Amino acid sequence: MGTLDGKVAVVLGASAPRGTGWAKAETLSAQGAKVVVGARSLEPLKLLADKIGGIAVRCDVSKEDDVVDIAKAALKSYGRLDIAVNAAGVA
Repeated sequence: MGTLDGKVAVVLGASAPRGTGWAKAETLSAQGAKVVVGARSLEPLKLLADKIGGIAVRCDVSKEDDVVDIAKAALKSYGRLDIAVNAAGVA
């Protein structure tokens, strides 16, 4: 049992295998959370989602509709949203 069992997390900026978002998603999942990962690049997100048993959603944090959509995906899939992590780098 993990300390986050039953919790649902959204992690933005999770498409780089050595990046902060990817690591946060792995950690949250290892602690028992269900994780929805988002970033602009969908293909690496799918790899991460498969690895952690989560959901991948394309999300550009500079677009409000994308951010709303990823929150809706978490709510639709898991019925709640407890944790939000923004690890997306924006220049």
